Amino acid sequence: MKKRMCLACILGVLLFICGIFALSQDRMMQFKIDGKPFSVVLTIQNNEEEILPWYDEEKGLYYFFLPSFITNRKLCFDKTCEDVKVNGLEMKKWNHLHWEQGEIYSVKINDAAYQVTFMKSENIPAFFMKTDSGNTDYIYADKHNEEKGQLMAVGADKALQYNGSLSKISLRGNTTVMQSKKPYGIKLDKSAALCGMNSGKSWKLLALYFEQDKIHTKLIFDMARDIGLNYTPDSSWVDLYCNGQYQGLYLLTESVTSNLDRFNGILIEKSNKNQIDADEISFSTNLEYLFKLKKPEYITQSQTNDLADYIQEIETFITTGDSQYAECVDIISLAKQFLIDKIVLEGDAMSLSTFFYIKDEKLYAGPLWDYDRAMGERFPDYETPIEGPPNGMAEWYMALYNDEEFFAAMQDAYRELLPYCRQILQNDIDKYVEEISASVAMDSILMAKYVTPSGMSDLQSYTEYESYIKYLKFFLASRLNYLNGLWGISDWAFEVPASTGEYHTVKFQLPDGMVVDTMEIKDGECIKELPPPPRMKKHIPNGLFYAEKGDIINPILAKYQYMKI
Repeated sequence: MKKRMCLACILGVLLFICGIFALSQDRMMQFKIDGKPFSVVLTIQNNEEEILPWYDEEKGLYYFFLPSFITNRKLCFDKTCEDVKVNGLEMKKWNHLHWEQGEIYSVKINDAAYQVTFMKSENIPAFFMKTDSGNTDYIYADKHNEEKGQLMAVGADKALQYNGSLSKISLRGNTTVMQSKKPYGIKLDKSAALCGMNSGKSWKLLALYFEQDKIHTKLIFDMARDIGLNYTPDSSWVDLYCNGQYQGLYLLTESVTSNLDRFNGILIEKSNKNQIDADEISFSTNLEYLFKLKKPEYITQSQTNDLADYIQEIETFITTGDSQYAECVDIISLAKQFLIDKIVLEGDAMSLSTFFYIKDEKLYAGPLWDYDRAMGERFPDYETPIEGPPNGMAEWYMALYNDEEFFAAMQDAYRELLPYCRQILQNDIDKYVEEISASVAMDSILMAKYVTPSGMSDLQSYTEYESYIKYLKFFLASRLNYLNGLWGISDWAFEVPASTGEYHTVKFQLPDGMVVDTMEIKDGECIKELPPPPRMKKHIPNGLFYAEKGDIINPILAKYQYMKI
Protein backbone atom coordinates (compact mmCIF):
# COMPACT_ATOMS: atom_id res chain seq x y z
CA MET A 1 0.00 0.00 0.00
CA LYS A 2 2.80 2.37 0.94
CA LYS A 3 4.60 1.53 -2.31
CA ARG A 4 1.46 2.33 -4.31
CA MET A 5 1.05 5.65 -2.49
CA CYS A 6 4.71 6.44 -3.09
CA LEU A 7 4.40 5.62 -6.79
CA ALA A 8 1.24 7.72 -7.01
CA CYS A 9 3.03 10.66 -5.39
CA ILE A 10 5.98 10.33 -7.78
CA LEU A 11 3.61 10.10 -10.73
CA GLY A 12 1.75 13.15 -9.51
CA VAL A 13 4.97 15.13 -9.18
CA LEU A 14 6.06 14.07 -12.66
CA LEU A 15 2.71 15.05 -14.12
CA PHE A 16 2.93 18.39 -12.34
CA ILE A 17 6.44 18.99 -13.70
CA CYS A 18 5.36 17.95 -17.19
CA GLY A 19 2.38 20.26 -16.92
CA ILE A 20 4.60 23.16 -15.90
CA PHE A 21 7.00 22.31 -18.74
CA ALA A 22 4.15 22.10 -21.24
CA LEU A 23 2.77 25.41 -20.00
CA SER A 24 6.22 27.00 -20.30
CA GLN A 25 6.49 25.66 -23.83
CA ASP A 26 3.05 27.06 -24.65
CA ARG A 27 4.15 30.40 -23.27
CA MET A 28 7.40 30.38 -25.19
CA MET A 29 5.73 32.76 -27.67
CA GLN A 30 3.61 35.53 -26.23
CA PHE A 31 1.68 38.19 -28.11
CA LYS A 32 2.22 41.50 -26.39
CA ILE A 33 0.69 44.95 -26.86
CA ASP A 34 3.06 47.75 -25.94
CA GLY A 35 2.35 50.62 -28.31
CA LYS A 36 4.53 49.44 -31.21
CA PRO A 37 1.61 48.42 -31.79
CA PHE A 38 2.41 44.81 -30.86
CA SER A 39 5.24 42.30 -30.70
CA VAL A 40 6.03 38.67 -29.96
CA VAL A 41 8.11 37.84 -26.89
CA LEU A 42 10.10 34.59 -26.89
CA THR A 43 11.14 32.89 -23.66
CA ILE A 44 14.51 31.18 -24.06
CA GLN A 45 15.88 29.47 -20.95
CA ASN A 46 14.46 32.15 -18.65
CA ASN A 47 15.60 34.89 -21.03
CA GLU A 48 13.20 36.99 -23.05
CA GLU A 49 13.70 38.29 -26.57
CA GLU A 50 11.24 40.59 -28.26
CA ILE A 51 10.57 40.29 -32.00
CA LEU A 52 8.98 43.27 -33.70
CA PRO A 53 6.85 42.82 -36.81
CA TRP A 54 8.05 44.08 -40.18
CA TYR A 55 5.45 46.11 -42.04
CA ASP A 56 4.97 45.87 -45.79
CA GLU A 57 3.31 49.16 -46.70
CA GLU A 58 2.40 48.02 -50.20
CA LYS A 59 0.51 44.97 -48.95
CA GLY A 60 -0.63 46.50 -45.66
CA LEU A 61 0.71 43.35 -43.98
CA TYR A 62 2.70 42.80 -40.77
CA TYR A 63 5.24 39.94 -40.94
CA PHE A 64 6.60 38.08 -37.94
CA PHE A 65 9.84 36.34 -38.95
CA LEU A 66 10.44 33.60 -36.40
CA PRO A 67 13.64 31.65 -35.61
CA SER A 68 14.25 27.95 -36.21
CA PHE A 69 14.07 26.87 -32.59
CA ILE A 70 10.33 27.64 -32.37
CA THR A 71 8.88 24.13 -32.46
CA ASN A 72 5.24 24.67 -31.50
CA ARG A 73 2.52 26.57 -33.31
CA LYS A 74 1.00 28.13 -30.22
CA LEU A 75 1.00 31.87 -29.67
CA CYS A 76 -0.40 32.86 -26.30
CA PHE A 77 -1.77 36.31 -25.48
CA ASP A 78 -0.37 37.86 -22.32
CA LYS A 79 -2.03 40.11 -19.76
CA THR A 80 -1.64 43.21 -21.98
CA CYS A 81 -4.11 41.73 -24.48
CA GLU A 82 -7.41 42.84 -22.92
CA ASP A 83 -9.39 43.63 -26.07
CA VAL A 84 -7.96 41.52 -28.89
CA LYS A 85 -9.80 39.57 -31.56
CA VAL A 86 -8.18 37.28 -34.14
CA ASN A 87 -10.33 36.43 -37.15
CA GLY A 88 -13.30 37.64 -35.13
CA LEU A 89 -12.59 35.43 -32.08
CA GLU A 90 -11.90 37.12 -28.76
CA MET A 91 -8.53 36.29 -27.23
CA LYS A 92 -8.51 36.13 -23.45
CA LYS A 93 -5.42 36.15 -21.26
CA TRP A 94 -3.25 33.08 -21.99
CA ASN A 95 -5.49 31.97 -24.83
CA HIS A 96 -3.68 30.28 -27.70
CA LEU A 97 -3.59 30.94 -31.41
CA HIS A 98 -2.56 27.84 -33.35
CA TRP A 99 -0.94 29.75 -36.18
CA GLU A 100 0.01 28.38 -39.58
CA GLN A 101 2.85 29.70 -41.70
CA GLY A 102 1.69 31.85 -44.59
CA GLU A 103 -1.83 32.30 -43.29
CA ILE A 104 -3.02 35.90 -42.96
CA TYR A 105 -4.77 36.72 -39.69
CA SER A 106 -7.07 39.66 -39.09
CA VAL A 107 -6.11 41.07 -35.70
CA LYS A 108 -8.29 43.69 -34.07
CA ILE A 109 -6.94 45.58 -31.06
CA ASN A 110 -9.56 47.88 -29.57
CA ASP A 111 -10.77 49.71 -32.70
CA ALA A 112 -7.61 49.26 -34.80
CA ALA A 113 -7.39 46.43 -37.37
CA TYR A 114 -4.19 44.77 -38.63
CA GLN A 115 -3.30 42.03 -41.10
CA VAL A 116 -0.65 39.71 -39.63
CA THR A 117 1.24 36.70 -40.98
CA PHE A 118 3.98 34.40 -39.68
CA MET A 119 7.04 32.90 -41.37
CA LYS A 120 9.54 30.59 -39.67
CA SER A 121 13.12 29.65 -40.35
CA GLU A 122 14.51 26.11 -40.22
CA ASN A 123 17.85 24.45 -39.49
CA ILE A 124 19.98 27.50 -38.67
CA PRO A 125 20.84 29.45 -35.48
CA ALA A 126 19.32 32.79 -34.49
CA PHE A 127 21.37 35.76 -33.30
CA PHE A 128 19.62 38.39 -31.18
CA MET A 129 21.86 41.46 -31.16
CA LYS A 130 21.15 44.66 -29.23
CA THR A 131 23.02 47.94 -29.18
CA ASP A 132 23.32 49.77 -25.86
CA SER A 133 21.58 52.79 -27.41
CA GLY A 134 18.66 50.66 -28.59
CA ASN A 135 19.13 51.72 -32.22
CA THR A 136 21.73 51.67 -35.00
CA ASP A 137 21.80 55.40 -35.79
CA TYR A 138 25.33 55.95 -34.49
CA ILE A 139 27.02 52.97 -36.11
CA TYR A 140 25.16 53.61 -39.37
CA ALA A 141 26.44 57.20 -39.46
CA ASP A 142 30.03 56.07 -40.12
CA LYS A 143 31.54 52.62 -40.56
CA HIS A 144 34.30 53.58 -38.12
CA ASN A 145 31.79 54.18 -35.34
CA GLU A 146 31.31 51.38 -32.85
CA GLU A 147 29.04 50.69 -29.93
CA LYS A 148 28.73 48.15 -27.14
CA GLY A 149 25.79 45.81 -26.84
CA GLN A 150 24.45 42.37 -26.06
CA LEU A 151 24.18 39.10 -27.99
CA MET A 152 22.12 35.99 -27.45
CA ALA A 153 23.01 33.22 -29.89
CA VAL A 154 20.55 30.30 -29.97
CA GLY A 155 21.03 27.15 -32.05
CA ALA A 156 18.29 25.58 -34.12
CA ASP A 157 18.22 22.93 -31.35
CA LYS A 158 17.48 25.67 -28.74
CA ALA A 159 20.98 25.33 -27.27
CA LEU A 160 22.26 28.63 -25.92
CA GLN A 161 25.62 29.27 -27.60
CA TYR A 162 26.30 32.69 -26.12
CA ASN A 163 24.43 35.09 -23.87
CA GLY A 164 26.48 38.07 -22.86
CA SER A 165 28.04 41.38 -23.70
CA LEU A 166 29.50 42.65 -26.96
CA SER A 167 32.46 44.93 -26.51
CA LYS A 168 32.03 46.15 -30.10
CA ILE A 169 29.36 46.36 -32.78
CA SER A 170 30.32 48.16 -35.97
CA LEU A 171 29.77 48.10 -39.71
CA ARG A 172 32.29 46.42 -41.99
CA GLY A 173 33.00 46.18 -45.70
CA ASN A 174 33.51 48.59 -48.55
CA THR A 175 30.67 48.41 -51.09
CA THR A 176 28.10 46.49 -49.06
CA VAL A 177 28.39 48.94 -46.18
CA MET A 178 26.63 51.51 -48.37
CA GLN A 179 23.62 49.25 -49.00
CA SER A 180 20.43 49.01 -46.98
CA LYS A 181 21.19 45.55 -45.63
CA LYS A 182 24.30 46.20 -43.57
CA PRO A 183 27.20 43.85 -42.77
CA TYR A 184 28.54 43.89 -39.20
CA GLY A 185 31.66 43.17 -37.24
CA ILE A 186 31.15 42.10 -33.63
CA LYS A 187 33.48 41.36 -30.74
CA LEU A 188 32.40 39.20 -27.81
CA ASP A 189 33.44 40.04 -24.27
CA LYS A 190 34.68 36.50 -23.89
CA SER A 191 35.60 33.84 -26.42
CA ALA A 192 32.86 31.48 -27.54
CA ALA A 193 32.57 28.65 -30.06
CA LEU A 194 29.66 29.96 -32.12
CA CYS A 195 27.82 27.63 -34.50
CA GLY A 196 30.28 24.82 -33.88
CA MET A 197 33.29 26.84 -35.05
CA ASN A 198 36.54 27.44 -33.21
CA SER A 199 36.27 29.58 -30.09
CA GLY A 200 36.98 33.26 -30.68
CA LYS A 201 36.01 36.81 -29.83
CA SER A 202 35.97 38.56 -33.23
CA TRP A 203 33.30 37.61 -35.79
CA LYS A 204 31.88 38.98 -39.02
CA LEU A 205 28.26 38.97 -40.15
CA LEU A 206 28.17 39.10 -43.94
CA ALA A 207 24.95 40.51 -45.37
CA LEU A 208 25.00 38.45 -48.63
CA TYR A 209 23.50 41.55 -50.23
CA PHE A 210 24.95 41.00 -53.71
CA GLU A 211 25.14 37.22 -53.30
CA GLN A 212 21.83 36.23 -54.83
CA ASP A 213 22.29 32.47 -54.41
CA LYS A 214 23.30 33.02 -50.73
CA ILE A 215 25.64 30.02 -50.72
CA HIS A 216 28.63 30.59 -53.00
CA THR A 217 30.89 32.32 -50.44
CA LYS A 218 30.58 29.29 -48.17
CA LEU A 219 31.16 26.97 -51.15
CA ILE A 220 34.34 28.87 -52.07
CA PHE A 221 35.62 28.69 -48.49
CA ASP A 222 34.91 24.94 -48.64
CA MET A 223 36.91 24.67 -51.88
CA ALA A 224 39.82 26.56 -50.34
CA ARG A 225 39.95 24.28 -47.30
CA ASP A 226 39.58 21.20 -49.50
CA ILE A 227 42.83 22.00 -51.26
CA GLY A 228 44.64 23.03 -48.09
CA LEU A 229 44.65 26.82 -48.17
CA ASN A 230 45.53 27.49 -44.56
CA TYR A 231 43.61 29.86 -42.28
CA THR A 232 40.53 29.99 -44.54
CA PRO A 233 37.70 31.29 -42.32
CA ASP A 234 34.99 28.91 -41.22
CA SER A 235 31.38 30.04 -41.62
CA SER A 236 27.74 29.30 -40.80
CA TRP A 237 24.43 30.88 -41.74
CA VAL A 238 22.37 32.65 -39.07
CA ASP A 239 19.12 34.55 -38.85
CA LEU A 240 19.99 37.98 -37.47
CA TYR A 241 17.73 40.12 -35.28
CA CYS A 242 18.94 43.58 -34.26
CA ASN A 243 17.13 45.48 -31.53
CA GLY A 244 14.14 43.21 -32.06
CA GLN A 245 13.88 43.67 -35.82
CA TYR A 246 14.61 40.80 -38.20
CA GLN A 247 17.56 41.77 -40.42
CA GLY A 248 17.63 38.76 -42.73
CA LEU A 249 19.86 35.81 -43.55
CA TYR A 250 23.55 36.39 -42.77
CA LEU A 251 26.74 34.38 -43.06
CA LEU A 252 28.65 34.35 -39.77
CA THR A 253 32.38 33.96 -40.36
CA GLU A 254 35.51 33.90 -38.33
CA SER A 255 37.53 37.08 -38.52
CA VAL A 256 40.18 36.94 -41.23
CA THR A 257 42.82 37.27 -38.49
CA SER A 258 41.32 34.73 -36.06
CA ASN A 259 43.36 31.70 -37.07
CA LEU A 260 46.46 33.78 -37.71
CA ASP A 261 46.57 34.81 -34.05
CA ARG A 262 48.15 31.46 -33.30
CA PHE A 263 51.53 32.58 -34.63
CA ASN A 264 53.47 35.79 -34.44
CA GLY A 265 53.31 36.61 -38.14
CA ILE A 266 52.53 39.57 -40.37
CA LEU A 267 49.33 39.97 -42.37
CA ILE A 268 48.99 42.48 -45.22
CA GLU A 269 46.08 43.30 -47.51
CA LYS A 270 46.14 44.41 -51.14
CA SER A 271 44.00 47.55 -51.20
CA ASN A 272 43.63 50.98 -52.76
CA LYS A 273 43.99 54.50 -51.42
CA ASN A 274 40.23 54.96 -51.01
CA GLN A 275 40.12 52.06 -48.56
CA ILE A 276 43.03 53.10 -46.35
CA ASP A 277 42.45 55.28 -43.30
CA ALA A 278 44.87 57.97 -42.22
CA ASP A 279 45.94 56.01 -39.14
CA GLU A 280 46.60 52.76 -41.03
CA ILE A 281 50.11 51.69 -42.00
CA SER A 282 50.53 51.20 -45.73
CA PHE A 283 53.15 51.09 -48.48
CA SER A 284 53.26 50.66 -52.26
CA THR A 285 55.50 48.88 -54.76
CA ASN A 286 57.03 50.11 -58.02
CA LEU A 287 53.99 48.69 -59.84
CA GLU A 288 51.82 50.84 -57.54
CA TYR A 289 50.41 47.83 -55.74
CA LEU A 290 49.20 49.28 -52.47
CA PHE A 291 49.27 47.17 -49.32
CA LYS A 292 48.11 47.95 -45.82
CA LEU A 293 49.14 46.29 -42.57
CA LYS A 294 46.45 44.20 -40.86
CA LYS A 295 48.49 42.37 -38.24
CA PRO A 296 50.10 43.45 -36.00
CA GLU A 297 48.20 46.70 -35.57
CA TYR A 298 51.40 48.73 -35.27
CA ILE A 299 55.03 48.52 -36.34
CA THR A 300 57.73 51.18 -36.38
CA GLN A 301 58.59 53.23 -39.46
CA SER A 302 61.86 51.29 -39.78
CA GLN A 303 59.96 47.99 -39.71
CA THR A 304 57.50 49.35 -42.28
CA ASN A 305 60.39 50.25 -44.57
CA ASP A 306 61.86 46.77 -44.17
CA LEU A 307 58.51 45.19 -44.99
CA ALA A 308 58.09 47.40 -48.06
CA ASP A 309 61.59 46.49 -49.26
CA TYR A 310 60.83 42.80 -48.76
CA ILE A 311 57.64 42.90 -50.84
CA GLN A 312 59.39 45.00 -53.49
CA GLU A 313 62.17 42.45 -53.73
CA ILE A 314 59.59 39.70 -54.32
CA GLU A 315 57.88 41.82 -56.97
CA THR A 316 61.19 42.38 -58.76
CA PHE A 317 62.07 38.69 -58.70
CA ILE A 318 58.66 37.70 -60.08
CA THR A 319 58.38 40.30 -62.82
CA THR A 320 61.95 39.85 -64.06
CA GLY A 321 61.71 36.07 -64.16
CA ASP A 322 64.32 35.63 -61.45
CA SER A 323 63.99 32.13 -59.96
CA GLN A 324 64.99 33.51 -56.56
CA TYR A 325 61.32 34.36 -56.04
CA ALA A 326 60.77 30.70 -55.10
CA GLU A 327 62.96 31.19 -52.02
CA CYS A 328 60.83 34.11 -50.82
CA VAL A 329 57.27 32.91 -51.46
CA ASP A 330 55.25 29.78 -50.86
CA ILE A 331 54.53 28.83 -54.46
CA ILE A 332 51.81 26.32 -53.57
CA SER A 333 49.64 28.78 -51.62
CA LEU A 334 49.96 31.47 -54.32
CA ALA A 335 49.07 28.90 -57.00
CA LYS A 336 46.00 27.75 -55.05
CA GLN A 337 44.81 31.30 -54.41
CA PHE A 338 45.23 32.18 -58.09
CA LEU A 339 43.41 29.00 -59.10
CA ILE A 340 40.39 29.70 -56.87
CA ASP A 341 40.19 33.29 -58.12
CA LYS A 342 40.32 32.21 -61.76
CA ILE A 343 37.63 29.57 -61.27
CA VAL A 344 35.10 31.74 -59.43
CA LEU A 345 35.96 35.14 -61.04
CA GLU A 346 35.35 37.32 -57.98
CA GLY A 347 35.18 40.95 -59.06
CA ASP A 348 37.55 42.32 -56.41
CA ALA A 349 40.03 39.43 -56.47
CA MET A 350 43.64 40.62 -56.45
CA SER A 351 42.46 44.22 -56.16
CA LEU A 352 40.76 44.52 -52.77
CA SER A 353 40.54 42.21 -49.78
CA THR A 354 43.38 40.03 -51.08
CA PHE A 355 45.51 38.92 -48.15
CA PHE A 356 49.05 37.67 -47.74
CA TYR A 357 50.85 36.60 -44.59
CA ILE A 358 54.53 36.24 -43.79
CA LYS A 359 55.57 33.19 -41.80
CA ASP A 360 59.07 31.77 -41.35
CA GLU A 361 60.41 34.47 -43.69
CA LYS A 362 58.17 33.43 -46.59
CA LEU A 363 55.18 35.14 -48.19
CA TYR A 364 52.01 33.03 -48.27
CA ALA A 365 48.72 33.76 -50.02
CA GLY A 366 45.65 33.92 -47.80
CA PRO A 367 43.43 33.82 -45.96
CA LEU A 368 40.85 34.00 -48.75
CA TRP A 369 38.20 36.65 -48.22
CA ASP A 370 35.38 38.62 -49.91
CA TYR A 371 33.67 36.52 -52.58
CA ASP A 372 30.16 37.98 -52.69
CA ARG A 373 30.49 39.04 -56.36
CA ALA A 374 31.86 35.69 -57.58
CA MET A 375 30.37 32.81 -59.59
CA GLY A 376 29.08 35.01 -62.38
CA GLU A 377 27.72 37.82 -60.21
CA ARG A 378 30.29 40.29 -61.56
CA PHE A 379 31.94 38.52 -64.49
CA PRO A 380 29.36 36.16 -66.00
CA ASP A 381 31.36 35.14 -69.08
CA TYR A 382 32.54 31.64 -68.09
CA GLU A 383 34.97 31.69 -71.02
CA THR A 384 36.88 34.66 -69.58
CA PRO A 385 40.55 33.92 -70.42
CA ILE A 386 43.18 33.58 -67.71
CA GLU A 387 44.64 36.96 -68.61
CA GLY A 388 41.18 38.50 -68.36
CA PRO A 389 39.49 39.96 -65.30
CA PRO A 390 39.87 39.81 -62.37
CA ASN A 391 43.48 40.87 -62.94
CA GLY A 392 44.31 43.42 -60.24
CA MET A 393 47.79 41.89 -59.82
CA ALA A 394 48.26 40.90 -63.46
CA GLU A 395 51.96 41.78 -63.57
CA TRP A 396 52.68 39.34 -60.75
CA TYR A 397 50.33 36.53 -61.58
CA MET A 398 50.70 36.42 -65.35
CA ALA A 399 54.46 36.24 -64.87
CA LEU A 400 53.91 33.41 -62.39
CA TYR A 401 51.39 31.69 -64.67
CA ASN A 402 54.11 31.47 -67.34
CA ASP A 403 56.60 30.02 -64.83
CA GLU A 404 56.89 26.22 -65.11
CA GLU A 405 57.12 25.55 -61.37
CA PHE A 406 54.13 27.76 -60.54
CA PHE A 407 52.04 26.36 -63.40
CA ALA A 408 52.78 22.78 -62.30
CA ALA A 409 51.73 23.62 -58.73
CA MET A 410 48.52 25.17 -60.02
CA GLN A 411 47.77 22.13 -62.21
CA ASP A 412 48.31 19.78 -59.26
CA ALA A 413 45.96 21.86 -57.14
CA TYR A 414 43.35 21.89 -59.91
CA ARG A 415 43.37 18.11 -60.26
CA GLU A 416 43.11 17.83 -56.50
CA LEU A 417 40.12 20.18 -56.52
CA LEU A 418 38.13 18.57 -59.34
CA PRO A 419 36.58 15.77 -57.23
CA TYR A 420 35.44 18.36 -54.67
CA CYS A 421 33.91 20.43 -57.46
CA ARG A 422 31.94 17.39 -58.59
CA GLN A 423 30.73 16.90 -55.03
CA ILE A 424 29.72 20.57 -54.89
CA LEU A 425 27.71 20.34 -58.11
CA GLN A 426 26.11 16.98 -57.37
CA ASN A 427 25.51 17.26 -53.62
CA ASP A 428 26.66 20.31 -51.67
CA ILE A 429 24.70 22.99 -53.51
CA ASP A 430 21.41 21.14 -53.05
CA LYS A 431 22.27 20.29 -49.44
CA TYR A 432 22.97 23.94 -48.58
CA VAL A 433 19.86 25.14 -50.39
CA GLU A 434 17.73 22.75 -48.35
CA GLU A 435 19.40 23.99 -45.17
CA ILE A 436 18.70 27.69 -45.73
CA SER A 437 15.63 27.72 -48.00
CA ALA A 438 13.20 28.75 -45.23
CA SER A 439 15.45 31.66 -44.25
CA VAL A 440 15.91 32.63 -47.89
CA ALA A 441 12.14 32.90 -48.18
CA MET A 442 12.04 35.30 -45.23
CA ASP A 443 15.08 37.25 -46.41
CA SER A 444 13.58 37.62 -49.88
CA ILE A 445 10.57 39.46 -48.45
CA LEU A 446 12.92 42.07 -47.02
CA MET A 447 15.26 42.18 -50.03
CA ALA A 448 12.38 43.01 -52.36
CA LYS A 449 11.87 46.22 -50.38
CA TYR A 450 15.48 47.28 -49.91
CA VAL A 451 16.58 50.41 -51.80
CA THR A 452 20.01 51.85 -52.47
CA PRO A 453 21.14 55.18 -50.98
CA SER A 454 20.20 56.83 -54.27
CA GLY A 455 16.64 55.65 -53.74
CA MET A 456 16.51 53.26 -56.72
CA SER A 457 15.00 49.83 -56.22
CA ASP A 458 17.37 46.86 -56.32
CA LEU A 459 15.79 44.97 -59.18
CA GLN A 460 17.09 41.43 -59.30
CA SER A 461 17.91 39.36 -62.34
CA TYR A 462 15.63 36.45 -61.56
CA THR A 463 12.18 36.26 -60.02
CA GLU A 464 12.65 32.87 -58.37
CA TYR A 465 15.45 31.86 -56.02
CA GLU A 466 15.64 28.48 -57.76
CA SER A 467 16.82 30.26 -60.91
CA TYR A 468 19.83 31.68 -59.06
CA ILE A 469 20.73 28.16 -57.95
CA LYS A 470 20.39 26.86 -61.50
CA TYR A 471 22.58 29.73 -62.69
CA LEU A 472 25.20 28.92 -60.03
CA LYS A 473 25.42 25.32 -61.28
CA PHE A 474 25.42 26.55 -64.87
CA PHE A 475 28.30 28.97 -64.30
CA LEU A 476 30.51 26.67 -62.23
CA ALA A 477 30.10 23.63 -64.50
CA SER A 478 30.65 25.75 -67.62
CA ARG A 479 33.72 27.44 -66.15
CA LEU A 480 35.30 24.14 -65.13
CA ASN A 481 34.68 22.64 -68.58
CA TYR A 482 36.28 25.69 -70.17
CA LEU A 483 39.39 25.38 -67.96
CA ASN A 484 39.58 21.65 -68.67
CA GLY A 485 39.74 22.42 -72.37
CA LEU A 486 42.25 25.22 -71.82
CA TRP A 487 44.60 23.03 -69.78
CA GLY A 488 44.14 19.83 -71.78
CA ILE A 489 42.38 17.85 -69.05
CA SER A 490 40.20 15.36 -70.91
CA ASP A 491 39.30 12.93 -68.14
CA TRP A 492 36.91 15.30 -66.36
CA ALA A 493 33.64 16.72 -67.61
CA PHE A 494 30.86 18.46 -65.71
CA GLU A 495 27.20 18.33 -66.56
CA VAL A 496 25.85 21.77 -67.39
CA PRO A 497 22.13 22.42 -66.73
CA ALA A 498 20.56 22.03 -70.13
CA SER A 499 19.30 24.97 -72.14
CA THR A 500 15.58 24.98 -72.68
CA GLY A 501 16.25 25.89 -76.31
CA GLU A 502 13.83 28.80 -76.06
CA TYR A 503 14.57 32.47 -76.62
CA HIS A 504 14.09 35.09 -73.94
CA THR A 505 13.24 38.71 -74.49
CA VAL A 506 15.69 40.77 -72.46
CA LYS A 507 14.54 44.30 -71.75
CA PHE A 508 16.99 47.10 -71.01
CA GLN A 509 15.27 49.89 -69.18
CA LEU A 510 15.92 53.08 -67.27
CA PRO A 511 15.30 53.42 -63.53
CA ASP A 512 11.92 55.01 -64.28
CA GLY A 513 10.84 51.88 -66.18
CA MET A 514 11.23 53.24 -69.72
CA VAL A 515 12.38 50.42 -72.03
CA VAL A 516 15.12 51.64 -74.36
CA ASP A 517 16.16 48.38 -76.02
CA THR A 518 15.28 44.68 -76.23
CA MET A 519 17.21 41.60 -77.32
CA GLU A 520 16.17 38.06 -78.13
CA ILE A 521 18.72 35.79 -76.41
CA LYS A 522 18.79 32.00 -76.55
CA ASP A 523 18.60 30.30 -73.19
CA GLY A 524 22.14 29.74 -71.86
CA GLU A 525 23.89 32.25 -74.10
CA CYS A 526 25.80 35.35 -73.06
CA ILE A 527 25.23 38.90 -74.24
CA LYS A 528 28.56 40.13 -75.56
CA GLU A 529 27.48 43.48 -77.02
CA LEU A 530 25.80 46.02 -74.78
CA PRO A 531 23.17 48.39 -76.13
CA PRO A 532 24.34 52.00 -76.45
CA PRO A 533 23.18 54.40 -73.73
CA PRO A 534 20.17 56.49 -74.71
CA ARG A 535 20.42 60.18 -75.43
CA MET A 536 18.24 61.76 -72.81
CA LYS A 537 17.64 65.39 -71.97
CA LYS A 538 17.21 64.64 -68.30
CA HIS A 539 20.13 63.40 -66.23
CA ILE A 540 20.31 59.64 -65.72
CA PRO A 541 22.51 58.83 -62.68
CA ASN A 542 25.64 57.00 -63.85
CA GLY A 543 23.92 56.13 -67.14
CA LEU A 544 22.28 53.15 -65.47
CA PHE A 545 20.19 50.47 -67.13
CA TYR A 546 18.10 47.79 -65.54
CA ALA A 547 17.45 44.58 -67.37
CA GLU A 548 15.06 41.69 -67.00
CA LYS A 549 15.82 38.16 -68.09
CA GLY A 550 14.48 34.64 -68.18
CA ASP A 551 15.47 31.32 -66.68
CA ILE A 552 19.12 30.60 -67.36
CA ILE A 553 20.43 33.11 -69.86
CA ASN A 554 23.67 34.72 -68.86
CA PRO A 555 23.83 38.26 -70.20
CA ILE A 556 26.46 40.62 -68.86
CA LEU A 557 24.13 43.53 -68.33
CA ALA A 558 21.12 41.55 -67.19
CA LYS A 559 23.16 39.67 -64.61
CA TYR A 560 24.05 43.01 -63.02
CA GLN A 561 21.70 44.86 -60.77
CA TYR A 562 23.21 48.05 -62.20
CA MET A 563 25.79 48.62 -64.90
CA LYS A 564 27.70 51.72 -65.88
CA ILE A 565 27.56 52.16 -69.63
